[in-house]
Amino acid sequence: MKFLSWLVFIFISIILFNGCEKDPQGVVDPLSEDENINIIQITIPSVFTYSVEDSSVLISVDVSSSTSLGKLWCEVYDPAGDQLNGNIYLLDDGDVENSGDSTGNDGTYTAEIEFSKSNLNGQYNFDLYYELNSGESDRFARQFISFFNGQANYPPVISGVNLPASVVRDEPFIFSVKAFDANGLNDIPTGGVFYRLFDPSGRMLTNSQGISEFPLSDAGDTAVSGDEIEGDGIFTNDLAFPGSVTAGNWKFEFQAIDRQDSLSNKISRTIIVE
Repeated sequence: MKFLSWLVFIFISIILFNGCEKDPQGVVDPLSEDENINIIQITIPSVFTYSVEDSSVLISVDVSSSTSLGKLWCEVYDPAGDQLNGNIYLLDDGDVENSGDSTGNDGTYTAEIEFSKSNLNGQYNFDLYYELNSGESDRFARQFISFFNGQANYPPVISGVNLPASVVRDEPFIFSVKAFDANGLNDIPTGGVFYRLFDPSGRMLTNSQGISEFPLSDAGDTAVSGDEIEGDGIFTNDLAFPGSVTAGNWKFEFQAIDRQDSLSNKISRTIIVE
């Protein structure tokens, strides 16, 4: 029996409060041991809520000396791990309209990062990088923002279960279910479409890791799950009942969950295992 493993996420706790989080405080280690460049302060809001009037996040980095500094940039990753808006450069150009920087050449590097109401709710990673004129470069900080897109959350909906009426033990088969989310398919996390399995006695199966909700895949990973097309909303898995299991009516119970922990409808189907 082949099951996809749940992904284990390690969440880093942060303190949320209104306004901006300034980290680190004071002068920290230089960016380079060979250059006299220190980061004095990083200013990034810890919480941001999208609105029509306020759709961009302003971030800044205060640098003690910039004579050897080539550039600073930021990479932003959404809760699904996708990069937002490519590399975003922080500038000290005094161009408020372009970069949000109010005073040029004062050692404060600034960028405005546009968010959309269609961006996922959740934690965004901000990775900050530098490059010196010598070509040396590295990441020097990671910050987090909790983003709220200001839109109502809708639970996912599942339909269109494709499950054989009967199967023979030890013979693999493929099954699938369609999932839809009004907030977009990205609102359904990896492993967010799953099934529970009940044997002929009505007992729900749990594997050796204590898992009883087994994920289906929409990753187009045909060789692993049998799913043919990535991102088409059809979530698939392949399975084979071992010859040692009890023959009879086995029940599959399908469901989905989104990133806000809203559950979909349930669909139950019975398969005859021979």
